[in-house]
Amino acid sequence: MTAGEPLAVLLVEDSDDDARYIERLVLEHRRDRHERSDIAAEISRLDRVERLGDALEVLTDDGIDVVLLDLQLPDSRGLDTVSAVTAHAPGVPIIVLTGRDGGDIGARAIQRGAQDYLEKAHLSAALIHRAIRYGLERKHQQRTLSETNHRLAVLSRLLRTDIRNELSVALGWADVLEPQVTPDGTAAFESMRGATQNVVECVDMAADVATALETDVEATTASLDLEAVLETELEQARHRLPAVDIEYRPASADRRPVPVLGTPLLSTAIAQLLSALARHADGPQPTITVALESDDDRVIVSIGGEAIRLPRTQRAFLAASERRIDEGPDVNVGLYLVQTVIDQAGGEISIADDTPGTTVSIHLKRAPTDDPSGVAER
Repeated sequence: MTAGEPLAVLLVEDSDDDARYIERLVLEHRRDRHERSDIAAEISRLDRVERLGDALEVLTDDGIDVVLLDLQLPDSRGLDTVSAVTAHAPGVPIIVLTGRDGGDIGARAIQRGAQDYLEKAHLSAALIHRAIRYGLERKHQQRTLSETNHRLAVLSRLLRTDIRNELSVALGWADVLEPQVTPDGTAAFESMRGATQNVVECVDMAADVATALETDVEATTASLDLEAVLETELEQARHRLPAVDIEYRPASADRRPVPVLGTPLLSTAIAQLLSALARHADGPQPTITVALESDDDRVIVSIGGEAIRLPRTQRAFLAASERRIDEGPDVNVGLYLVQTVIDQAGGEISIADDTPGTTVSIHLKRAPTDDPSGVAER
């Protein structure tokens, strides 16, 4: 529906007294709407049922815009009532009606899919109207976000499968054709193969960004062993970045696990940061130092070195609380991926400007562990 259209509301309430009171408030709302211009939508229809089963039957017709839902019904009680309505009509906003001091149950109802809750003891025409209006707005925002995430998921799949597969085929044919290339054509052939490999890396990065943007952060955030993540990424980086030396300083001599909160893309973010710093390393065979520090609450990964000269715009981009990809020609998608993934993990990025070169520090939250030693098992 669009803003300003009349609303059809379904009241699911088995108490006759409560239902009559709510109906009276809705009538008061209608009268106020004719007298005031700041009330955006009119409740043109209020249907009432007393049972969950009847509510689901009414919702099947797809003519209801909002549900006012009591949680104590003859055929359903508690939060399962919210789950049942949400599963049956996921596109319809739900306003839960709770008893006195229902803040806790109301908050839990929102976690189950309701848009808002109202305590019956404090109902008014204005509160009902406001809850309905905000509920419609929140449901619209959720629907828009869901559609955007779906498009991002489709884009990620296209990049990771169709486009990536075709590029892999092209690189495979390049290997087959290499023995047939004449000396005069070697330079052009290598340039073509190098450009194709760069496109592969760009496609992988774009797919990672799409995945990061459509990721359900709460569902994917988990405890990760940062020591193991760094061990894997640094080994790969030494092969990927042969022009730099990579030195690692672990948090402990025996390299015990260091559990942090993060998403599966944390390893990709570290790889992107290493590549960005390597591109701005001066001198023959410069050194990038990776140091891991850990205490009871926070874990810090510092990456940099005296030979690293990260441009000012990139330093400002990584350290800023709000970032935009269009902040300058030096700000690339890889750095955007770094800051997005670290933000999703609840971490922070800081830049050391008081030392020679550039050092970027990633501050992450230490994951809780039941291990009395304070570390998780690999």
